[in-house]
Amino acid sequence: MLVKFSSKDTATLCKGLNKLVNYNTSKPLSRFSDIPQYMRQKATQIMAELKQDGMTKLEIDTLKILLTATKEFGGLFYDVALFQKIQNLMYQCEYNQCKPNFKTREGEDIIEEFYKLKYCSTVVYMVPRA
Repeated sequence: MLVKFSSKDTATLCKGLNKLVNYNTSKPLSRFSDIPQYMRQKATQIMAELKQDGMTKLEIDTLKILLTATKEFGGLFYDVALFQKIQNLMYQCEYNQCKPNFKTREGEDIIEEFYKLKYCSTVVYMVPRA
């Protein structure tokens, strides 16, 4: 199963993943003393998938890396809404509650993790009482 993020969320995730991959742990006063090589490789793979079509595999390991990229490498004011979306996906994934919204051309299930805006053009007229 795949998960698709909005273009804004994809850009935010790629930015955080890029920081995770290129983080220099040898700097003095760095927050992290070590980032395992497998984590950097997985982050690189996820970033490539996201850049390709905004989708990545819906797996617990993938979601954990996205959480880390969002919170730890997303900057001082990280995107809390995106962090909560990923947490919700983790919860759904752990308890097998994932419900796909769409299918790819190849027939693979997709969960679209953003909401399309719906516009309503309602006009209200004020009419004086008779």
